[in-house]
Amino acid sequence: MGVDQIDGLVKVRMVRQREKLFETPNPLECDCLITQAALEFQVGGPEVHRRQLQHLLDLSEHPAVTMRVIPYAKGEEGCQISGFRILQFPGDQVPDVAFGESVAGSLTMDDPRDLRRLHRLFRGLTDVALTPVETRDLVARIKDRED
Repeated sequence: MGVDQIDGLVKVRMVRQREKLFETPNPLECDCLITQAALEFQVGGPEVHRRQLQHLLDLSEHPAVTMRVIPYAKGEEGCQISGFRILQFPGDQVPDVAFGESVAGSLTMDDPRDLRRLHRLFRGLTDVALTPVETRDLVARIKDRED
């Protein structure tokens, strides 16, 4: 499969993913925190990096997406954790669940105590993160440096 074919498949997948997750009557709500270092890492070269940053800018405009960056100035708080996701479902039918990632592998957590700790950690990180508007400005500045 050639590069053009792969690019085409990726574009189709991204459109389908966006429609499925966000272009519905009840879109998925996404509240995410990203470290500034993650934005600065250039994986795949300058053009790929620009497209990734533009994708984040596009996603951040959706009303169901809240995106905030933990800046270098607050790096002490942001660099001491590994990635995690907390999934919350409407109603009481399905309990919250979290997924953690580290160099040792991944972990699924559904114990209420673990979930409380992760929610507390997320709130603490949110407190040191940039606002969504400041985040968009930072992502745009990083992208502009690539141009």
